[in-house]
Amino acid sequence: MSSSDRIELLVDPGTWDPMDEDIVSLDPIEFHSEEEPYKDRINSYQRKTGLTEAVQTGIGQINDILVAIGVMDFQFMGGSMGSVVEEKITHLIEHAANQILPLIIVCASGGRACRKEVLSLMQMAKISSALYDYQLNKKLFYVSILTSPTTGGVTASFGMLGDIIIAEPNAYNTFAANKPVEIEVPQAVLPDTVFEAVVRIPYDMQLKQVLANGGNRGRGQIYPDGSNSNNTVYNATTAGIVSKIIRKEKGGYEITIMDASKGRRVVDIIPPGLELLVSEGESIKFDQPLTSNPNVGGFGQGDAEIVLQDPLHVQGLLFFLASVILAQIFLVLKKKQFEKVQLAEMNF
Repeated sequence: MSSSDRIELLVDPGTWDPMDEDIVSLDPIEFHSEEEPYKDRINSYQRKTGLTEAVQTGIGQINDILVAIGVMDFQFMGGSMGSVVEEKITHLIEHAANQILPLIIVCASGGRACRKEVLSLMQMAKISSALYDYQLNKKLFYVSILTSPTTGGVTASFGMLGDIIIAEPNAYNTFAANKPVEIEVPQAVLPDTVFEAVVRIPYDMQLKQVLANGGNRGRGQIYPDGSNSNNTVYNATTAGIVSKIIRKEKGGYEITIMDASKGRRVVDIIPPGLELLVSEGESIKFDQPLTSNPNVGGFGQGDAEIVLQDPLHVQGLLFFLASVILAQIFLVLKKKQFEKVQLAEMNF
């Protein structure tokens, strides 16, 4: 599906306002292939698709809500993520941050453009930096939609940084692996619940993977009744001195704060799973954080590294250990047999 078709499906009729249509690719390193010069290939794809680059960016309405939208087009050089594509996406993110708009990016790419080398690589970091400001500093909402295929540099940058990441059914989404890895997770996860993710990896692959452990991603989630979950920062409801901290049996804390100015005690309840920043006897101010932020970095998780071994290596190690154990057993039996022979000869 072309980017124009996706925009027509997503955006309310008559509300699409494109951005940066005048930005076009150059050939800063004068790249030439055996087929044709890079400039000629760009011109050919521009005539074929009617686009100037592999992404369309702009502002539009979805159900009467104003949204900043970027849609990549795989039909334009395989959605090659060159410096212009990355510059347009960066402008879109910065504009969404300045105008306080939600952001949607539809990803479709074969990877980063090798024809731009360092220039393209630098722009990847620029996009990630713009998203960091948009998500963490401005506290705005970004949705990433992964179509087929979404690979390479897109998955190494903005494709996997969404607050919500949506993949189309049966879409091919990977970085550089020849074989996709299947992951099974629940369709819906409620706050404060534990769920299992099953990763299916082909047996002939050797991988070293960092997995995120801990709370689900989110920023300040609340329950339907309006109360805070354990995925947000809890602040002191009054100023005073922390007179007592009680750890509850099922997790969580009761923090008693003595407000000397009003002569009263206030008890703040902290749910399980949060790390305290205060201690007994400490003087605190009103609205001072009592817990650390579980969403620093946008994840609320810790990283743990696991190593996935080739089964043949594991079988070889087990065979070696079994051989050593058997050799030790035979040596002990041989020694006992020799001792019995010696005793028999002496008794004779």
